[in-house]
Amino acid sequence: MLSVSSFKAGFFDRAGVASAIDRARKAALSKIGAFVRRAARSSIKYREGAATAGRPPHAHTSSGFTRVKKVRGVAKRQPASPLRELIFFAYDAARGSVVSGPALGGSKSGAPRNLEEGGTAVVRRRGRLQTVRVRPHPYMGPALRASLPKLPAAVKNMIRR
Repeated sequence: MLSVSSFKAGFFDRAGVASAIDRARKAALSKIGAFVRRAARSSIKYREGAATAGRPPHAHTSSGFTRVKKVRGVAKRQPASPLRELIFFAYDAARGSVVSGPALGGSKSGAPRNLEEGGTAVVRRRGRLQTVRVRPHPYMGPALRASLPKLPAAVKNMIRR
């Protein structure tokens, strides 16, 4: 038979239960963020030229942006695409959620949003500033939708004794 004290120990307002739920929630959100990041990175392929509208953007190597790649234990610098390599995820403590996306441009440039949703941008061509229309090349939205079926498995059995 359960005693009142053992029954009270399982209340959700207890510190131990609350911290276990918090740890499990962060672990599940971390898995989901990693799934979305991996899906977004793998949807951006290295190709020449521009991608067709409505498809994920193409990645282009840049000599100004490199990553370290180990080949048989020897580290070498390899040109890479900032768009593909700078997609991250992070836990948002204020909202209790995970945020996933590119760490490119800034809030002023709006480059990641313009790439995802389309819009206008100011670019420099032949020394002049021009306003150009950017067609949408969604890659984060489709990555999230592709990762949603994995959500139940990430949340399942979060808390164990």
